[in-house]
Amino acid sequence: MDSLSFEKIGEDRGMPGWTYLFIVEGELGEHLKPAFAPMTVTNEAGHAVMTGHIRDQSELQGVLWRIGNLGLTLVSAARIDENAERKAAPVSDPQERSVPSR
Repeated sequence: MDSLSFEKIGEDRGMPGWTYLFIVEGELGEHLKPAFAPMTVTNEAGHAVMTGHIRDQSELQGVLWRIGNLGLTLVSAARIDENAERKAAPVSDPQERSVPSR
């Protein structure tokens, strides 16, 4: 099995789940973007910004595993409001998107 042949991350709006935003260090080349399909992947200010629908904790863990397995450094992961603007704002400072500490 090819390392990029993973199940696609579901984006069926009829299914339960949430929209997540992931930021990883460095920009993703075109050859790595399919590993996160159908998430939206953009490269901004030296970081890859990925947004997409995550159905459950298992799928979330799968995305996090994939990020680590591909040798990427996770900068931020956050569940975002479904009513918020879908397109991520440009990354000027990754700390601005950090998950607040509790």
